[in-house]
Amino acid sequence: MASTPLMSRADPFLLVSDTLTGNLESLHTSLEEWRHLLTTTDTATSGEFQEKERELRTGVLKARKMIVELDKVVNQLEAKRGQHADVDSAELARRRETLSRHEASVVAIEKALESRQARDKRAKDRDTAERNRRKKEREAEAAAETAAARAHGDFLGQHQSMQQLERERQDEQIDRIDGILETTHQRAILIGQELKHQHTALEDMHGEMTEARTGIEGATARIQALLKTKDNRMICLIIVLIVILVVLGVVALS
Repeated sequence: MASTPLMSRADPFLLVSDTLTGNLESLHTSLEEWRHLLTTTDTATSGEFQEKERELRTGVLKARKMIVELDKVVNQLEAKRGQHADVDSAELARRRETLSRHEASVVAIEKALESRQARDKRAKDRDTAERNRRKKEREAEAAAETAAARAHGDFLGQHQSMQQLERERQDEQIDRIDGILETTHQRAILIGQELKHQHTALEDMHGEMTEARTGIEGATARIQALLKTKDNRMICLIIVLIVILVVLGVVALS
């Protein structure tokens, strides 16, 4: 916007208006980029789109504040016309027009951000993102369940293997015990047989000793009868009999 020679470049309206014009030009450039991203990206997950939209909304808020400031300046000029001889009615009209163009520019950006197309696209992308999120959650849950089932199966397999090894170890111990018992049983049988044999031998020895004792007793009785006589031949006979008894005793004991 051209300024009259009487207008100072230090005029607050002109300073703010020029800054706002530059800002709005940048915002419209960003708006075109935003529109491209709106149609080509997933707005729910695209960081670039979301950053561009935040940039536009922040820029719109700042532009709104600057428009409010410009409107205050114009209102003050109208209220104090006598103090601003360099600002006539035509200049005030131009400033109002400039203010309206700025307002229209901001409204155009706001409408674009809240257009039906933009709302529908954002809603569609949010729904898609939510479906994808739920799908991933279901897949993660299914994977977790599968992993848990696999781990449980592995645990059961290991447990069964350990049980099988324990059964085999117990079977080996039982087999060893059975072997020991069988050996003990065979030894008991041998000991029984030996005891039976020893018992038979003792019975035989007892019989022999009984016979020897009977013989000795008979011989003793005869010796005693002979001792009662005083015949030398009888004494010699007694001595011979005693020797025989000794020999018989030795034989019986051997």
